[in-house]
Order: sequence, then structure tokens, then C-alpha cells
Amino acid sequence: MRITIVGLGMDMRNLPKKHQAVIDSAKVLVGGLRQLESFKDHPGHTIAIQAPLEDVIKAMRAAGEKDEVVVLADGDPLLFGIGNRLAKEFAAEDIRVLPNVSALQTAAARLKIPVQDIEVVSLHGRGNYVPLFDALMTGNWVAVYTDSGKGPMEIAGALLDRGVEAWTMWVLEHLDDGKEHIQRYNLQDARERQYAPLNLVVLERTGTSKETLTPGILEGKFVCSGQVITKWPVRAVGVAALNLMPGLTVWDLGAGSGSVSVEMAAVMRKGCVLAVERSTERIGMIRENVARFGACIVE
Repeated sequence: MRITIVGLGMDMRNLPKKHQAVIDSAKVLVGGLRQLESFKDHPGHTIAIQAPLEDVIKAMRAAGEKDEVVVLADGDPLLFGIGNRLAKEFAAEDIRVLPNVSALQTAAARLKIPVQDIEVVSLHGRGNYVPLFDALMTGNWVAVYTDSGKGPMEIAGALLDRGVEAWTMWVLEHLDDGKEHIQRYNLQDARERQYAPLNLVVLERTGTSKETLTPGILEGKFVCSGQVITKWPVRAVGVAALNLMPGLTVWDLGAGSGSVSVEMAAVMRKGCVLAVERSTERIGMIRENVARFGACIVE
């Protein structure tokens, strides 16, 4: 079986000759509806990528028994693209990838940022903002691949609700086509605007948290009620004993002022801390401490 995944880049009119030749000679062409519309006169058999993806994989296997299958991918196939899924479904020796320019590379070029300095997350098809909150705790630039339910407006709202302040938002719409528009917003303004469906968000850190997020935070750094707070040696040892691993979800029941939750956020990555508290006053303290330390993964 032979599968060639072709990156279409940012502008299909500028496809490399090798990429175009592979598409032109394809007997079986696989792609999203928008991509296939751009090749509506193609003589080959077409398979549309749509849910459930398992049916698409099955159709590709059947077609691939006789002919090479060519898959169309936006941007670069292996950057939050279909290439990652296909690499898990098919043997490596059966796949060839023709890379291309991604939205991330184009955005970095427009904003003059080294690509290696950018944390990259995708919210496409996700039910939460966990990857974004995690990236905000470590990076100075964060690029976000959006979708219809988690666009710039929704992202700005989610950040403000979590107490995030020291960031501005670049919204890059219609990258590399005739309607390209790039604008920088503060989060409050970004929450109030409408955007083109084709966009990429780049968040830029413009300040620091009021307090530094490290293990063993002294009690005086927290907002709390009187002196009712877990003392720092107990927090530090307790959190260490939990042996927290990346990707875990941890519940802090009876979170009080949130000091233990914030302490866990200092050592956790790619996960989520859920602080549970019934006192309205203390919930307000938790929110304030999360914002004070930039402990974005605490909910």
C-alpha cells in the first residue's frame, strides 16, 4: 500500500511542482470538502474526510489495495494535521509525506518571531482549554490553532475569566491570501470583536505575574482568611509525595484559599488542577491567588 500526504501550504496556487505532479497523477484523492472543491475537475476517485474518521480510514485501505492514495492536507501535514492520525493508522513504510509551509511559519514570519520561541497548541475539536493554559505558564509566545467554537473572541474570554492579564493577542486572518489582516488587541477588546473563520491566534506575554510560581511558596504570598492556610513545608512535601505526572487531572477537595492547588500548578505540566470549595468567599480567594501566581491550569 502506498499513501502520499501532500501539504498544500498556505496558498495552493504556489504548490511546488513535485507536489502538483503527485496530485495530478493520483488515482485516489482524499481531502476535506473545501480542499476537494479546489480540485473538483480532478479525474481520480475522491474520498471526503469527514466524521467518523474510521470510515475514511476504511475507505482508504480498500482503495489502497489497487492504487496509490494521495491525501490533501492544509499547511504542513504533521503540524496538527491529518498526517499525525494517518501515521498511527498505517505502517511507516507505506507513508510518504511532502511537507509545506504551515500557518505557524507564516505567522512567525509576519511577526518576526523565531519559530523555536513559540509554544504551539491546537484547540481544534477540543472540549477545554487545558493545553492553552499550560502553555501560558511556560511560554512568552503562544500560537493557537482555533476552531469555530474556540476562536479569538472565546479564547480572550476564557483567559479573562481565569484572571490572565499580562498578555496581548495577535489575530492573523486569511494568512497569505488577498484578504490577509493582522491586528494586535488587548484581551478586553479581543473579546468584543468578530473574526474571519480562517484565523490563527498568537498570544504575546507583556508582563509578569504579581508573584513567582515555585514550589514551597511562603504563606504570606497568598490571599487567605486570617491564618487559615496549609503551611508551606506541608504543602511542599505533600505535593512532592503525590508524584504528579504530566497530563494528570488532580482534585483539591476543600481547597480553602487554593494554596495547595497553586502549589501543584508549580510542578504540574500538561494537566489540570480542579479546586473544589463551597465557600463563596474562599472561591474568590482561589481566583485571586490563581491570577496572582499565573497558575492558569487551576480551575
